[in-house]
Amino acid sequence: MESAALVVACWAAGQVRTSWTVVDAVVNVVLFVVVAPAYNYVLVAVLVVGLASTRLRWIVVIGWVVASVYAVVGVARANGPLWNIRPNAVSLAFVPVVPWLMARQIRAAVVRMDARHAEVIRRAEDLAARSLMIM
Repeated sequence: MESAALVVACWAAGQVRTSWTVVDAVVNVVLFVVVAPAYNYVLVAVLVVGLASTRLRWIVVIGWVVASVYAVVGVARANGPLWNIRPNAVSLAFVPVVPWLMARQIRAAVVRMDARHAEVIRRAEDLAARSLMIM
């Protein structure tokens, strides 16, 4: 329910706010401790955190905190095969960096496209002004 609320809030705001994804990560950590680690659900939440933030440092910190809590709770509860906890925890620590890199590339491409668009508009205005001078 909490993630559905996050999706609706982001959709309504027209953006994904970093603070909201941090709250989402904190809620997931609390759910780990209270309920049990649910790798698939947490993986998606950590991916969203990677997309939302522009600071790699926060992505790495959040990923490692979530991974650490996942590992500790998983071992303490032993509610799954123990051999699976280490690779899952490692993936939770590093997976957020991938969407962060993708989002970074997309943001850079948008900036380049905006600059090109502004240049096209400037040239069109120059051509329009010249054609008015010729008449």
